[in-house]
Amino acid sequence: YSFLLRCNLTIATGQQILAADVIAAISAEHNFTELIGRQNVEFTAGWGDWDLSAIVPAGTKYVLIEIQSNSGAATNNGVRKNGSALGRITDLPATYNIRLVATECDANRVIETYKHNVTTGITGSVLGYWN
Repeated sequence: YSFLLRCNLTIATGQQILAADVIAAISAEHNFTELIGRQNVEFTAGWGDWDLSAIVPAGTKYVLIEIQSNSGAATNNGVRKNGSALGRITDLPATYNIRLVATECDANRVIETYKHNVTTGITGSVLGYWN
């Protein structure tokens, strides 16, 4: 899973983790604000920084990112907190075009994005944030 979160979520052995469960757990501890409009950025090859300070306000703890693939090929992509060494990389098969990912951002509101095996067509958009 691509969720890099620090929240209280109890998971039984064999239980599936649903995005709605993670979002509900974060929302129990932080206020969620949905953003209107699109703030798309093209992911760069490898890990790269995405400065969200012009998109989300100071005090933001987590962001909800929509990863879109328009490449027509299976891709490896991900997002993680800036400075993290964790390999938060997931596969997005060619048949799936969108993935929602929640990740923690640093105090400067920077996250890292990743794309691997395609040259273009992987974009991210901030759908909302928790503070």
